[in-house]
Amino acid sequence: MKIYITDNPLNKNDDKTPIYTEHNYIPKPTPWVEAFALKKSKTTDFITNLYFQTVETNGFSYFYPEINQQINRIRFEWHYDFRDVKYFLRVGFCFKVKDLELYDLEYYIQRHDQYKDIKTPLEQFEIAKEEHLKIISFIQANIDEAIRRINDKPDKQFDTIHYIKLQRFVKHITTINNELRVLPSQIIGNDIVSAVIIPQSGFSYSSCQRFVDEKANILCAIWSLSIDHVKLKHIKAAPIMIDDARISNEILLKKLDQFYPKGKPIGDSRPKEVNSDDLDTVDWIYDGLNSLQDQKSKRKFINVLFSFYSGIDAKTINRTLTLVSLVACVDSITKELFPEFHDANGSRKAIVHCLTETLKGKYNEKDIDAWTKRVYNEHRSSYVHGASIKYEEFSQNMDGNNFAGLPNSLPTQNSPVGNQYKYENDLETLMLVSKMLLFRFLENLSGKLFFKPDLFDNIDFKLKSEPEVYMGLINNGWIRAFNPPKD
Repeated sequence: MKIYITDNPLNKNDDKTPIYTEHNYIPKPTPWVEAFALKKSKTTDFITNLYFQTVETNGFSYFYPEINQQINRIRFEWHYDFRDVKYFLRVGFCFKVKDLELYDLEYYIQRHDQYKDIKTPLEQFEIAKEEHLKIISFIQANIDEAIRRINDKPDKQFDTIHYIKLQRFVKHITTINNELRVLPSQIIGNDIVSAVIIPQSGFSYSSCQRFVDEKANILCAIWSLSIDHVKLKHIKAAPIMIDDARISNEILLKKLDQFYPKGKPIGDSRPKEVNSDDLDTVDWIYDGLNSLQDQKSKRKFINVLFSFYSGIDAKTINRTLTLVSLVACVDSITKELFPEFHDANGSRKAIVHCLTETLKGKYNEKDIDAWTKRVYNEHRSSYVHGASIKYEEFSQNMDGNNFAGLPNSLPTQNSPVGNQYKYENDLETLMLVSKMLLFRFLENLSGKLFFKPDLFDNIDFKLKSEPEVYMGLINNGWIRAFNPPKD
């Protein structure tokens, strides 16, 4: 049994009452005879709503799938105050689902303390008829609310707060996509961090989180594509939402320190600032996405965007996975832009064709072809077909000659540089190609031309001859000596 902790942080109590539960024990149930109408097409929504309603009250949700029988037994359990004793009862509602049909509907009423020791039955207690009817009404109210939420629009707005770790700091409150507000950055620990206020309509804080989380991750992916890599960061003791959705930027600035526990202003030794040109690129991507009327096309772009982002996100941990993710990103875009050529000639040749057509003769096709052969045949295939992690992740020595820790530009018996030099070179080119094709893909979907047509003119498919220097530090007092050439 996999056990996950779920709760509604807006509905937590400060008391220290022990709470017990037992997933392997189901109290003796009673058939549920109250009828309710539910279309099969709405079954999943109904169960989803019941789940979030249970989370809202910090109750318990149990799922017992039987895959071979195509059945899922589902059980929701809520705390129930009884005769002014908090948590005295646990009220449950159970049913089975098969082919989107609900059957064997049951309910039960159990003393909470019974879960502490299920082997020792507790003393029986009487529930008066009037009290019993109240419990039935309580369960029915949850059922009615789950059905109501299927068709009704959410009636509340929650302004949630996420935190992103950046490479460059944000100086002013910045509104993105007409809804997300990125607050001025502060330093927390050694990281540049910005709070992001994300509004979302929902029936509850818990139910809207699934949409908010995706919005936050899409922001990170678009920011990483447009500017540089950012990622979500958990800040201990940080606020999770603001109460007033209409709060002005002026008031936010006055309360800025409240968003950053143990945060420090950027100060004089500030890193590079996010500029307006960077943010214009972010806005262009959002505008392009918002212009897509076809939700299928929007989802296609977001999926490919996340393929790119997962590769960038893995770069500091596993550069091999970065390359594989970026190849998948480029291949997916090529398949969308040139489907017939892709089907007829395969992925690698389709990428060559795509780049040749997209770049309109700016580069030699032979150089593009040679680059794709290295990426596919030497780099990607070593992992996909040979399960070989590339060099740096685990100091892997692939052929007895290429050792991690040696200079990348060290000559080998067969080449003026080592394979790792080529790999790093090709990976950087692949990152630029992935970015460029993502912009072209969005142009193709939205019909909106990117306002920086020359942004990727510096792509070079040839292996660059870039010098490498390795400097030994004799003590802690070294300085960098650099004499720029005189005009």
